[in-house]
Amino acid sequence: MKIKQIDVFQKTYTMSAGKFVISGGKVASDQDSTIVRIETDNGLVGWGEQCVFSPGYLVAHGDGARAALKLLAPAVLGMDPSTPELIYGVMEKTMKGHYYAKAAIDIACWDLFGQSTNMSVSDLLGGTHRTQIPLYAPISMASPDEMKDDCAKWKSFGYKRFQMKVGGDYETDLKRVEACMSVIEGAERIIFDANGNWTQHEAVQIVAALDGLKIFVEQPCATMEESARVKARSRQPFILDESLLTSADVLRAHELNAMDAVMLKISRFGGITPVKKARDISMELGLALTVEDSGGGDIITAAMAHFSASTPDRFFMNGFFTGSMVKERITEWGCKNSGGFGELPTGTGLGISVDKEILGKPIATYA
Repeated sequence: MKIKQIDVFQKTYTMSAGKFVISGGKVASDQDSTIVRIETDNGLVGWGEQCVFSPGYLVAHGDGARAALKLLAPAVLGMDPSTPELIYGVMEKTMKGHYYAKAAIDIACWDLFGQSTNMSVSDLLGGTHRTQIPLYAPISMASPDEMKDDCAKWKSFGYKRFQMKVGGDYETDLKRVEACMSVIEGAERIIFDANGNWTQHEAVQIVAALDGLKIFVEQPCATMEESARVKARSRQPFILDESLLTSADVLRAHELNAMDAVMLKISRFGGITPVKKARDISMELGLALTVEDSGGGDIITAAMAHFSASTPDRFFMNGFFTGSMVKERITEWGCKNSGGFGELPTGTGLGISVDKEILGKPIATYA
């Protein structure tokens, strides 16, 4: 089996709620996604996707991904997609960095790897522990009353896990916490995520004020070193997200005692191949984890679902379906979720079938 052709598509998604807000004034009302279709010489087709919340949040953007693919796609033509490690090595030699662009090709190769072996991606990642995935509800940063109402809405949908966006000033953030906890206290998992926006002195004060609450604090400060100093003065469990870009970062953060759990984003690491390494290292270190991404639709969400399904119970923290936050559906699976649980796509590979008519014509083809 060899890669015969790579098509690149651009897809704009719109947020179902109109917009989603995180700390630092970062807002997304739409998302620019780059979708890759890989066809092999034996007729199989695999799909990959890369999409970020906004260019102001991560070092990645749609035009950048599509420009990088002009170099990456021709370099892997003729290779066997069932050898993702080899393909990743060629992409690394072809272009240094730009991991978010490499992610789209890597995901499509894992989709083809599964199809060619008649296995699901979750089985390739170690085995399928669950087909119904408990998801957390994403609560956009807003006024305390608005966030309280949002929590109540998601709770009425059956959600028992919540992630609230904070990262503003001391007094307002404490009011946000109080408002949300008045609705969801006692939930299975409660996370307050500052997205690295607190300074160290702000984080120390706010986290101290939360002492005694059964919650997780996610990425309080911009760096793992700052977060480690805050954690040293707290009894709350910490999660790191934005500080983790490579497997080496996971090891470094563990050495600093900066976290008790990890949030790994597929496109930031560069695809399924590097995230699998980071996931397995995290488990060896005894760290619970979530594997997700910051944006995108059905394709990237399917990859997230397979990671959630293949993570053992002891280390599984949450699932998250980022595609459920956007209006557009491009597969028959359509990020199926209900009652706080997401459904793992069935079938081989990613288990999805993409409607090409919705995508339209590719903006680039490499053959």
